[in-house]
Amino acid sequence: MTRQLMCRAGFLAALLLSALCAGGQTVAAAPARALHVEGKWVRDAAGNPVTLRGVALADLDAIYKGDRSQAVHTTVFDIIDKGCAEGWNVDVFRLTVHPEVNDETGSHGWLHDAPDDYFARILDPAVRYVISRGKYVIIDWHYVGANWRIPDVAANTESFWLGKGAWKGIAATYANNPNVLFELFNEPGAGSWVEWKVAAQRWIDGIRSRGASNLVIVGGPVWSQVMPQRATDLINGANIVYACHIYPEHARWGMPRWIEYVSGVAPVIMTEWGFEKDGPEPVNGTASSFGKKYRAYIDARPNVGWVAWCFDTVYRSVMFDTHWVLLGNGQSTRDSRFSGGPDDTPDNYMGQFVKTWLAEAAGKSTGKSP
Repeated sequence: MTRQLMCRAGFLAALLLSALCAGGQTVAAAPARALHVEGKWVRDAAGNPVTLRGVALADLDAIYKGDRSQAVHTTVFDIIDKGCAEGWNVDVFRLTVHPEVNDETGSHGWLHDAPDDYFARILDPAVRYVISRGKYVIIDWHYVGANWRIPDVAANTESFWLGKGAWKGIAATYANNPNVLFELFNEPGAGSWVEWKVAAQRWIDGIRSRGASNLVIVGGPVWSQVMPQRATDLINGANIVYACHIYPEHARWGMPRWIEYVSGVAPVIMTEWGFEKDGPEPVNGTASSFGKKYRAYIDARPNVGWVAWCFDTVYRSVMFDTHWVLLGNGQSTRDSRFSGGPDDTPDNYMGQFVKTWLAEAAGKSTGKSP
């Protein structure tokens, strides 16, 4: 079957889910419980604390175009299915929406299409499919190290979330959908938290003005490394979760303490982390030099969730070879990996490490607060 026909078949399958929708709101076939924030915890509708753990997908436009199909063609639906089966125990999928990027597999992104077109062909079918599997989904507006003060960056961000013209925006489209979380701005560039908070607060207020009480995930400046350090730093309003990104480059001399304050007063989700031996910075590291220490640090903070980067064959830190063979358990050869790399061992690649951590954490995602 051609790639176009496969994508069309997957899209039509996703369209069947739209029969369950009314007023632009998705009604899941297997809905997750609605989430809200109380103090430093995310809780479900029954009041149980929830710590989300999962994986991030590559850029949705790249997947749609087939740019991940070096050996075995995969649609976004195939990738989501993989994360819902094979013992993965994924709670949440992070769907990456690059505004615009020219990366290892070409040029792609949200800005390459009219918003309604990208939404209908690429984003909404993926969101609906995650929901149909009874999982949570993070819609990740994936600027990388971008200066949020630049007028075009600010305007693109505002349009994505709040709409412009006929496009009504992500916030209004998925308002109060219990499965959907919003990640405001993946990695703001250089700057202070005080500066960033002004812009973030404005966009969050806009999201709330669209009637959306969904959890909003807020990173910080310097590639989501600068976090709130005092009460006056916190974003105003309900249902705010903070995001931080820590990779091996940041932990050469010990685990950074960036989330120490904020994780004591608010929920945190590490929406990116990973390692790959001899990979590019910041991911260059191993399970022994980084992964095990990172896990111990996060496991000691039960209100801190995480999303591993990246559930993909190309984006690094990579978890699969080009045949979608899981890395980290000795089954892949150098020639079958997009970027070559060292021997496939549990220490060198994060795939099996992530799968094991998810399996061992399964059943611990909800429970009584300590």
